[in-house]
Amino acid sequence: MEDSPAEYGRYGPLVKALDLDELDGPTLLHADLHAGNLLVDGGRCQVVDWSMACRGAAWVDVALLVPRLVDAGHTPCRRCRTSPPGCPRGAQRLRT
Repeated sequence: MEDSPAEYGRYGPLVKALDLDELDGPTLLHADLHAGNLLVDGGRCQVVDWSMACRGAAWVDVALLVPRLVDAGHTPCRRCRTSPPGCPRGAQRLRT
């Protein structure tokens, strides 16, 4: 990747080091999970609005959802502070 543009701010070094092959995978991804795309009725939950669906690494949807959960006031429990299997090296640095 070329030099990281200034708009990436503190994430510039991570963007520069990103290996796009680590995002590849066979898993169907929603790529836009948030409360507005979840229909909850009783004990059932359905995911809607699949307009951004794509294929990729299984961990990607979780990685995209976590910042939204944190913005909503959730905090990771102690046992959840490690990266999921298959997550690229250095992903822990995104938690700072």
